[in-house]
Amino acid sequence: RYQAHELTLDEMTEENSVYVEESKLKDRFMKIFNKVCALKKVNSATGRAIERKITVASCRFPEINRKVEQYVNKSKKFPDYYSVHYLVKRANLKHNLMLSESQQQSIARTVFTEVGEAIQHRRKSDYLLNRGSYLTEKIDELTDPASIDPKLEEKLAENSKRARTQLNSVLEKYSRKQVDIE
Repeated sequence: RYQAHELTLDEMTEENSVYVEESKLKDRFMKIFNKVCALKKVNSATGRAIERKITVASCRFPEINRKVEQYVNKSKKFPDYYSVHYLVKRANLKHNLMLSESQQQSIARTVFTEVGEAIQHRRKSDYLLNRGSYLTEKIDELTDPASIDPKLEEKLAENSKRARTQLNSVLEKYSRKQVDIE
């Protein structure tokens, strides 16, 4: 019922809008669900794709892979590049991997990109597997606008390429700044 409600501009500024109420109800439900699971002594994991652990395998050093995996799975959020670079540095020092600064940056960049892609893939999988909510059930997978409109498909491909280029330039920029600081 809450999901079907359309908001006016005035309702969007209210502190108790329908979406805020829905969010509060969902939070309350999850607290009760977790409490019931605790009382029954069962795992509260629902098996959703979003709950799966991230695995890192892009680095040839398992110590670095393990360190980044632990950080990402413990924090449950996307790490920034600096955090990944710091983890690579710590693993290098702790395990005497003898990596130069440029090698550390290269590994951090590769691992950072892999983690981002893994989180994105997990989120997309979760979305596809959990369709059927009121908001997503009307979406028709077969009618992708990009498959009908070649201009749109071309524009999306162009945007994707540009995004990758910009991501690489940002990573390169901050890698250089990191070297300059040290």
